[in-house]
Amino acid sequence: DLCTGPHIQNTKQISAFKIMGNSSAYFLGDQANDSLQRISGVAFPKNDQMKEWLTYLEEAKKRDHQLIGKNQKLFWFSPLSPGSPFFLPHGTRIFNAIQAMLREQYWMRGYDEVHSPLMYDVQLWKTSGHWDHYQEDMFRVPLKHTHGAAPDAPVASGPDAA
Repeated sequence: DLCTGPHIQNTKQISAFKIMGNSSAYFLGDQANDSLQRISGVAFPKNDQMKEWLTYLEEAKKRDHQLIGKNQKLFWFSPLSPGSPFFLPHGTRIFNAIQAMLREQYWMRGYDEVHSPLMYDVQLWKTSGHWDHYQEDMFRVPLKHTHGAAPDAPVASGPDAA
């Protein structure tokens, strides 16, 4: 992959660099082509800038919401719905408290709350472009017209439900 920048005029401007990861990738994204090695890294004009940035990354790991949520038993994630949390009882209480606070703020500011359907005719997803990208991963109900669930539709109630 070629990045779009920013770039430097010459390597004399780099005093510190660190390789952050590597992976393989097929040439032009095609499995029929050769596998290439992808290397990602960062560079800084001064070593202390890199040390400061690496310290920042380590501190950020301690505040990772997925790690905190797991450790405090607030929610869990399932490979059946990647990126969508399944809230456990304490996480649900926190979620409901935040939602209640928001509802109060809506009311104070004159906003009305609405709920939209979780299932839509497939035409909506085709119009939005979601169908071309996500149709294989969407929950679909083929009736007279095919319908698909919104990405945040609940499908299970706990870790053992799947």
